[in-house]
Amino acid sequence: MRKAIVLAFLLTATVHADVAELRRYVTTLASQRFGGRQTGTEGERLAREFLTTELKRIGAKPLPGQRDFALPFEFTAGARDGGTTLSTPGKARALSFSDSGDITGSVVFAGYGIVVPESQDFGYDSYATLDVKDKVVVVLRYFPEDADQKTRGILARYSDLRYKAMAARQRGAKALLVVTGPRSPNAGELVPMTFDTALSGSGIVAASIDRDAGNAILAAAGKTLGDVQQSLDSGNPHVAGFDIPMTVTVRTKVERERHTAYNIAGYLPSTGRAPADKPWIALGAHYDHLGHGENGSSLASKEDAGKIHTGADDDASGDAAVLAIGGILAKQPRPRNVLLAFWSGEELGLLGSAAFVAAPPVKIADIAAYLNFDMVGRMQDNKLSVQATGTSPSWDKMIEQANVKAGFNVNVQPDPYQPTDVSTFSTAGVPSLNFFTGAHTD
Repeated sequence: MRKAIVLAFLLTATVHADVAELRRYVTTLASQRFGGRQTGTEGERLAREFLTTELKRIGAKPLPGQRDFALPFEFTAGARDGGTTLSTPGKARALSFSDSGDITGSVVFAGYGIVVPESQDFGYDSYATLDVKDKVVVVLRYFPEDADQKTRGILARYSDLRYKAMAARQRGAKALLVVTGPRSPNAGELVPMTFDTALSGSGIVAASIDRDAGNAILAAAGKTLGDVQQSLDSGNPHVAGFDIPMTVTVRTKVERERHTAYNIAGYLPSTGRAPADKPWIALGAHYDHLGHGENGSSLASKEDAGKIHTGADDDASGDAAVLAIGGILAKQPRPRNVLLAFWSGEELGLLGSAAFVAAPPVKIADIAAYLNFDMVGRMQDNKLSVQATGTSPSWDKMIEQANVKAGFNVNVQPDPYQPTDVSTFSTAGVPSLNFFTGAHTD
């Protein structure tokens, strides 16, 4: 019961937070001066300084054993192709997050290669009817061109090439080939290696191929790029992929340049004697965003392409929530230590949270639960999605009890594999939740 009461308090904390403070957090982080907060940039540094100042203001301390709030980690800031080849006619280039390798396998076409969890309001699974184990998967870049704007907003969240690679890898594919269809921007062109450069060692060989290579592969099934893209572009989730009766060989070699980024983390010590078993609760949100939109899943129109992506909802809203909850908890009795974390590199593949878990300043086994806030600033009709509830059998009842007081229209989603930092902690075995108020056209 105590856990349910604590969760109820967290669910309602931002409701009681000072509105002016919440507005200040969001407008500062989403200001033009911060330049879109892309990982490794001056804008990220300014955001880091602001968040550190706010942590000090509410009374948080650096984590035990740390001198300050900044936790550095290395990431791949650039990559170049060291010589990628494909056995079919046409050109190929390694994707920046690809493993280097030499793969031969039979081919499967998997549409746009997008998987949206069934628990979402809109289910979409490009692999629903396919067996891709030990095969080479070919997918289209981007997402269905003719889908309505709401559907595009949902699909875009799962359309980053790194997530397409993750979906293929999780289903046993040996390699991923990405081709840009004739109805999409940059039709038929290879993907520049400036995209998704930070996700190295992704566990799969991945390359982009040009229109000639794409058509050569699809010709073996009697199809063309134009035909298959046209059939998929309405966003109909029931359009199936298919096997292609041919074998291809792809060889990738990626050379990478390493840079440094920073997570920010502090804590509020327990006010009593923290339990010996799992004495920590962690709250987190990512503070990086897309910069000018060159390297991420930008929804900018042609008129807005290249402008600063300020990221008010994604994820200045989550940062504001963590700061607001931290400020309230700082004034309350705390039976556990409360870790307040802000991740960088989320937009580049959950890099900051992964670095934290790989070399944890706090033992992962000591964290009783992790609560993540990603896009919580655009609530519609009082709807709140609470995701990753499948990470603990206790969550459903606790959420139901907590929401008696909070009063949200809660949509519970058990799938722990969400495209945000909650996946890092759930994969590490920590009971976790992600709070999300929905996709939107901005």
